[in-house]
Amino acid sequence: MIKIMLIEDDFDNRELLAECLRLESYEVFAYENGKVALENLNKNNPPDMLLMDLSFPIITAEEFVNSFRAQIGNETTPIIILSGKPDIKTFAAKLKARCFLPKPYDLYRLYNEIASAVSHLAEENAA
Repeated sequence: MIKIMLIEDDFDNRELLAECLRLESYEVFAYENGKVALENLNKNNPPDMLLMDLSFPIITAEEFVNSFRAQIGNETTPIIILSGKPDIKTFAAKLKARCFLPKPYDLYRLYNEIASAVSHLAEENAA
């Protein structure tokens, strides 16, 4: 089962998206900010991908991504950015995100992006 770490500070958005993804048979670990996500990171069984907002409290998205990558020792975990920031494209490039979707995003487009990332992961693991 594909494991997704979801970081979204808005409770309703986080819970709704987590439930939608679980209904699509993903294992979802949802957190309100990057600090809590890092505290709960299982280095021996890290998530297969990250879905994250760019604006959350305590630490910045960039601090989170850098710490995440350092802790798991992997620069290639796919990141999908979900944000209402006007400069989302710049941030996504800086974080080396696989893609970005501006809020409000189309859920079916998000499903397609996740499926594409999962397919890419399968190809990498087969190689």
